[in-house]
Amino acid sequence: MAKFKKKWRFVRATVTAILSTIGASLFFLNFQETEVLPLEKISANFVAERMQLMRNWFLTNARDGDTLPYFYDPADSSFQKDNNIIRQLLTTQGIFALARELEDAELREVGEQNLAAVFRKYFKTEETPQSSDGMLTFGFFEGNGKVKLGGAALGIIAILEGELTEKYSEELAALANFLEAMQQPNGSFQTFYRPADFETNERFYSGEALLAAARLFEFSGEAKWLDFVERGFEYYRPKITENFSPQFVPWHTMAYAEIFERTGEQKYADFIFWLNDELIAEMLEKNPIEPATLGRFYNSEKHAEYGPPHSSSTAVYVEGLTYAFETAEKIDDGERVKNYREAVRLGTRSLLQLQFTFENSREFENPERLVGAIRRAVDRNEIRIDQIGHTANALPRMKKILEK
Repeated sequence: MAKFKKKWRFVRATVTAILSTIGASLFFLNFQETEVLPLEKISANFVAERMQLMRNWFLTNARDGDTLPYFYDPADSSFQKDNNIIRQLLTTQGIFALARELEDAELREVGEQNLAAVFRKYFKTEETPQSSDGMLTFGFFEGNGKVKLGGAALGIIAILEGELTEKYSEELAALANFLEAMQQPNGSFQTFYRPADFETNERFYSGEALLAAARLFEFSGEAKWLDFVERGFEYYRPKITENFSPQFVPWHTMAYAEIFERTGEQKYADFIFWLNDELIAEMLEKNPIEPATLGRFYNSEKHAEYGPPHSSSTAVYVEGLTYAFETAEKIDDGERVKNYREAVRLGTRSLLQLQFTFENSREFENPERLVGAIRRAVDRNEIRIDQIGHTANALPRMKKILEK
């Protein structure tokens, strides 16, 4: 029996090694189809060129009276009918950011149309009793019977990013009421209103909610939003420090960076640095086996825990790092300024490696649906709207840092 077990272990190990070699070979062949973008080519001017490509994608793929296409597979030119409210809203925010950078009224109009379509299709209000006399209006987005904290947060951020507070004044007030009600006394959040849930997607929605509150504080000057962020900070700092998860990093970084800029409280800067130092150590691929993945944020050893390689993840991590960079600049932390700038440069290289251009789109049917978009990964050509949306948010900030 012992001899049989030894032989079986040997056979199993041999088969595993052969399959791994075959998989690596196929992966390598896939890379051979893609020209590797040299790191030396990454500059502010190069980013500006690629922003124009993305701008053209938005104009080409905008749909009158509807949101942008959510998912497209160039392999068979198929669209996916599903949609995602949060990803559409963050993409709208990205359109506004890109339009402002390019001073492009036509692109801004695409953003306004997309936002209007999201509100028309998914926005709802609900009256709820206050502790005192009267009723309070909650505003939220509902799709497939689900009402998510992240949807309300991204709705607020998109309205403020687009400077549409007059047009959406009632909606903004209702969304802010909902956001405030979803924070618990200890600073944590109820992440879903329907179905009621206090855990699902906390690693994303908590930071999105805190960033929305930071933006509301900047917009209104109301101290309650500063208190909102403070409560969240005191709850999440020990929670994240004890059990690091990279998904918390970008949105929390953005929120605390904006509050640090207003208050100058060092505790926010210290936590921003801890978060992003950990992120770089855990996720940034500085010396990958395959050159095309240089600058990607992915940890193959913690695939199940941290998630698969995905351009939307890299994009939001890089966006968060741009805020960490600015925070380091403000306090003259030269070593971190250098480290964060290099991480942003590497991440920019990874994202632009994944951007469809006129040259690498020719082999596909309907290349106009591709040029300017960001594909999922080096070996995955699918386009999902948040891959473009997160990158659109990050590109102007990348350009600014690379100019320094």
